[in-house]
Amino acid sequence: MDRWKAIGLRVLGLCLYRVGLFLLLTRWVDRVQKKSTETHALSFPCVQKRTLNPVQILMYHGISDAWSPFLPTEPIELFRNHLQYLSTYCNVLTLDEATERMKCRDVPNRAVVITIDDGYRDSYLNAFPLLREMGLPATVFLATVCTGSESLLWHDRACWMISHTTVPSLEGYGSQARYELTTPEAKRAAQAGVLWYLRSLEDRERIQALEQLSEILGLPEDPKLDSRLMLNWQEVEEMYKGGVQFGAHTVNHPILSKLPLSSVIDEVRKSKDMIEQNLGARVTTFAYPSGRPEDYNQEIKDIVKQEGFSCAVSTVRGQNYEGDDLFDLKRMGYWDHDSGVFGLRFEYTRFCV
Repeated sequence: MDRWKAIGLRVLGLCLYRVGLFLLLTRWVDRVQKKSTETHALSFPCVQKRTLNPVQILMYHGISDAWSPFLPTEPIELFRNHLQYLSTYCNVLTLDEATERMKCRDVPNRAVVITIDDGYRDSYLNAFPLLREMGLPATVFLATVCTGSESLLWHDRACWMISHTTVPSLEGYGSQARYELTTPEAKRAAQAGVLWYLRSLEDRERIQALEQLSEILGLPEDPKLDSRLMLNWQEVEEMYKGGVQFGAHTVNHPILSKLPLSSVIDEVRKSKDMIEQNLGARVTTFAYPSGRPEDYNQEIKDIVKQEGFSCAVSTVRGQNYEGDDLFDLKRMGYWDHDSGVFGLRFEYTRFCV
């Protein structure tokens, strides 16, 4: 069923996109949205007139065609197709402009923001040329411990160890689950499970757990790679001069809710200071590492605000409206390779959320 559903979406999206009927679809979605009750159940009539323009913030990480032993990357053509759709049918804003318009209750129709997390070098090699070609702005959030260095973020170290180990299985680690490690697919599943476990730990516990994982898998915890994975400051400066904004994503990418508040202040402040010193420009946007509801709280939001940021983004799915908390902004990820299918999902989200 899923296969036929995917085929049906692709055929429908292709027809609408090629024939030019997406313009009619977008105009309809601009005027109406799904009507639901407080319990989110459908009510009759099931549509109502749209009264507010949402801001949809898109989230990406790696943009590359190369196989990655780390977190999955999005193919370059996927990113290109998304940008083509956005440049044709949407009003792409910087994150600063979008939040300022939200504060002024002046959000334009079909407002979209593009964000890329962590600061991988492929954002310079692959995403930046496409953004520049299409004249679209974006914000890249930097975890500064790795910018301009050979270091890896803690979640990338865990994924590297799992992808490169020759140990056939991982048993009795963390959640006590048993992970087979004999195929690439099994290793992907193990990565997801191990990362879920590591995110649940206090900061010191996670450091110890990574050391334990290194011993079990028989690999160094901080490997030396053949090629650089993260951006350096020269690339950051070139992207900034080319219209890309940069926001802070902490220094070490910890789960902030697992830290004492004094350490949260250090992570937030030092990442902001480092980017500002290297760019000679103010940094006003922040992204919570991992960004799930349990990864930050009101005290952490207050710290981000007190450190001089104007907004902060999570990974909670949804759209943003005038009057929403600017330090609890929602984001969406899409993984559709085809422009038509991406368009259908994008418009469906605008209609329903």
